[in-house]
Amino acid sequence: MEKKSKILAVGANPAWQKVLEFNALTRNSVNRAESMWAFASGKGINFARAARCWGRAEVDLLQFAGGDNGKLLLNDLARETLAVKTIASTTPTRSCITCLSADDNSMTELIEPSQAPGTAAEAEALAYVESMLPQADALAICGQLPGGMDMDFYVKCVQMAQKSEKLLLIDSWKNIAQVLQYASGAILKINADELKALTGIDNVNTALKLLFDSYGLKAAAITNGSGKAYFAADGKLYNYTLPKLPKIVNPVGSGDTASAVLLSSLLDDIACEDAFAYALAAASANCLSMKCGEFELETALDLYEKITIESTDL
Repeated sequence: MEKKSKILAVGANPAWQKVLEFNALTRNSVNRAESMWAFASGKGINFARAARCWGRAEVDLLQFAGGDNGKLLLNDLARETLAVKTIASTTPTRSCITCLSADDNSMTELIEPSQAPGTAAEAEALAYVESMLPQADALAICGQLPGGMDMDFYVKCVQMAQKSEKLLLIDSWKNIAQVLQYASGAILKINADELKALTGIDNVNTALKLLFDSYGLKAAAITNGSGKAYFAADGKLYNYTLPKLPKIVNPVGSGDTASAVLLSSLLDDIACEDAFAYALAAASANCLSMKCGEFELETALDLYEKITIESTDL
């Protein structure tokens, strides 16, 4: 059996996720859910779950967890048997509540604030990254840091990846500019709204040019929900048109799914434009599942065949 690539994923801000489904969600009113699902989530967990669904790379996930939500999260992950290194946080794990409204097929997400895990936990996490990187083929930075946690944590992770000459994917945008200064040769994967927030520019082409002029990026992958997506690398810009889905069950985790499948496929030597097409197909398939970062492989492969790609110079 061919050995799979290994990804070390840093998901510093996990969440205990609840999904509530309503016939209709009304503002300024009492809303009673028709059904509920609860499971471990957060960008790092969703990344690891999606990579396992895709099956082309193995993921070792690093995260912090604490409090009652942390216990729920760890018990759920044990049932899934994902490879997770959890460092105890001095602060509780946040919870996230997704509200799905059937009447208009809308999604509203409520996210609790998070807090830094503590200096000892951060130091232990950095030591773990340093010890695991030699065995990994790539490092994935998944999501924002908990509130009050210094961006220097990500800077140090990136510097270690650079020193070890590992492929680096960054799926984060808030305050990420200072990290990108150290991320030569990295792949930035964010969505269109995050690209605008990061650059202050509405036009995708112009925003991407600014990113490449400002930082030593290898590539940039931009998702946009059901709208046109973009991948830029080596002076080329690829535009993707996605097939329409019959019904969206839960879109949360689609961006994380795209990150996992993109990086896994690139490590499997799939051409960058096709790797992102697979990523978008898997992200679309994730929308058909209630659980974040989970999708049917056959569905993703079928959706891949329906994606159209056009290329221009960036």
